[in-house]
Amino acid sequence: MKDLLPIADALAMVIRHAPRLPVVSMALSAAGGRTLACRLVADRDQPPFDRSAMDGIATRAADTHPGALLRISGVAAAGVPFMGTMPVGACVRIFTGAVVPSDADTVVPVERISVDNEVASLSASAPVGQHIARQGCETREGAAIVEAGELLTATRLAVAAAFGHAQIQVSRAPRVAIVPTGDELVDVSATPGPGQIRDSNRYALAQIFRQGGAEVVDMPTAADEATALHASLCSALRAADVVVTCGGVSAGDLDLVAPALSELGANILFHKIAIKPGKPLLFATLGEKIVLGLPGNPVSAAVCALLFGLPLLAAMQGRGSPSWQIVRLPLAQGLPAVGARDEIVPLFVTSLAGRMAVSPIATVGSADIFAFSRAQLLGMRPAGQAPLAAGDALDVFLWPTLHP
Repeated sequence: MKDLLPIADALAMVIRHAPRLPVVSMALSAAGGRTLACRLVADRDQPPFDRSAMDGIATRAADTHPGALLRISGVAAAGVPFMGTMPVGACVRIFTGAVVPSDADTVVPVERISVDNEVASLSASAPVGQHIARQGCETREGAAIVEAGELLTATRLAVAAAFGHAQIQVSRAPRVAIVPTGDELVDVSATPGPGQIRDSNRYALAQIFRQGGAEVVDMPTAADEATALHASLCSALRAADVVVTCGGVSAGDLDLVAPALSELGANILFHKIAIKPGKPLLFATLGEKIVLGLPGNPVSAAVCALLFGLPLLAAMQGRGSPSWQIVRLPLAQGLPAVGARDEIVPLFVTSLAGRMAVSPIATVGSADIFAFSRAQLLGMRPAGQAPLAAGDALDVFLWPTLHP
């Protein structure tokens, strides 16, 4: 569509203008959801010793055969190694996670032995190395274990902890101020009067941006009046790295966000993009501050926050891959042709001929947050795409995602 910025260009512009946040040091226990600023390395081999992968006995492979009788000469448990010497024709009772005795070269699982009077009887031979995780087989001392720019997920926190990184360097959390606009908005606890609606967008947006690692600054609703909006924007810009307005960016007489930003001296990098829903999206900079002007319709606001707000936060935190991650999945039912703008489709997961597939959720427009709330994934269709039939592939966002 003429004069509308393609959405890939809009995303590239958002990422390119994202200011990098400073690095802070923090305890690992508080670092979940942050972005690592400095590579972490292993302080020792993992496993740090030859480790038993099973409960059973540790012995010499040469001493094993069906019917072999091996006297138990000690016990090796996790955290309590066997410190003695294992004679030829003997074994050590061993538990998962324990150090394999230096005299042993195989582990026979408990299911393959029977024990009577401290003598183990074997039902089969055991090859050298069976059920032993060798020292360093997972990683070696000095190797990178988590790279700078990676999100500290639950599993990466566990990796950092396993190698003794109690204090780490991360990007500071971005501060995001959410400024809903509109005289029609009332608090969630209020009873709406004629023509009024409850302010639901701030709750959805706050959760989306927290999902992206932000500290959310809750701002009062801004009235549809130039002086009041100017004051609200100034207050939000003082409080946050990113100001997210909601509403007031379309083409009506009361859509005052763009004029207010221009009056403040902001550089409006784009206003309106070729997407449905979300066409009125605005992106501006003011010094090191960012303003993301979202449409007021709930689905449009959520879609733009997900597809442009989360990559913005990722880039600000130095994330290695702040762009969209897309996979192709089959449709369980067809879709009509697409118009002049790229179209975002809310989806739920289902199956087709025994395979994972997605199906569109019927909505009545960009204000239908009730239908949108049932979506599990978002799909994307290019402008002008012909109708799709069941079984055809659809581009689906793996990230950003509706659910963290």
